[in-house]
Amino acid sequence: MQPFLRCLKRHSMMLPCRPSAVIFDMDGLLFDTEVLWQEALLSAAAEGGHEVADELFSKSIGVRRSQCRGLFLSHFGEDFLFDDFHANWVRHFWLIAENKLALKPGHLNCWKSWTSSGCRVQSPPRRLERPSSVT
Repeated sequence: MQPFLRCLKRHSMMLPCRPSAVIFDMDGLLFDTEVLWQEALLSAAAEGGHEVADELFSKSIGVRRSQCRGLFLSHFGEDFLFDDFHANWVRHFWLIAENKLALKPGHLNCWKSWTSSGCRVQSPPRRLERPSSVT
């Protein structure tokens, strides 16, 4: 059996044909960032004197910033300074990620299987780079 089929079979995924390329989204798929975003949210909230329920974080997972704004304004009120809060949330994420960012288990094996089968895959980054706009 070809390596990419072994990887897919091991992870209960079957494709009708061999793909010529695979695109991976890093945030949450390759890197285990959800727990880091939650920790950053709690840190930003504590810094701003806010309490954030787990439910609010759960609703914000995978949501665009514009939709997140609505969630937070609904939770904290229309006078909540979401942009300032979000900037602190992102700042805390990068501070935490510098030491805790890790690839999810199993992705490197699948990555190797895809590339060894001849599928085009961009090499995974050694680490996620902080955008220059975040200080």
